[in-house]
Amino acid sequence: MRTNIKKIFFILNIFILVVLSLFFCGKALAEEKPSFNTSKTKMQMFAIDLNFSNFDKSAENIIKQVMFLVNSLFFIFMIYAGILWLSSSGEEAKITKAKTIIIWCAIGMVVTLSAYSITAFVLSKL
Repeated sequence: MRTNIKKIFFILNIFILVVLSLFFCGKALAEEKPSFNTSKTKMQMFAIDLNFSNFDKSAENIIKQVMFLVNSLFFIFMIYAGILWLSSSGEEAKITKAKTIIIWCAIGMVVTLSAYSITAFVLSKL
């Protein structure tokens, strides 16, 4: 039974890896080859668009992206802990490990949401 689950997870991981690599390689291959003139133009446009008057908006966007990544990791670890608990077959060591992962995920979620709310509050007052 465990070997079947491992095979399924392995195949799923390979599938996700292939799909993501095709997605990113397709975008890279679709772009034109860079030349000095196009790179120079892009850098000039970037420098023109770069201004520090919207620092709070930029910081907010960066924080939101980091929060999305962290919350996704919490979600993945919670699923892992649930699968670990369900597949423990009554083994106390696995159940304890799953409970520990769930507790730390909950603590981490509280800490990150608190940090986000404090940061949002401070940025809104600037």
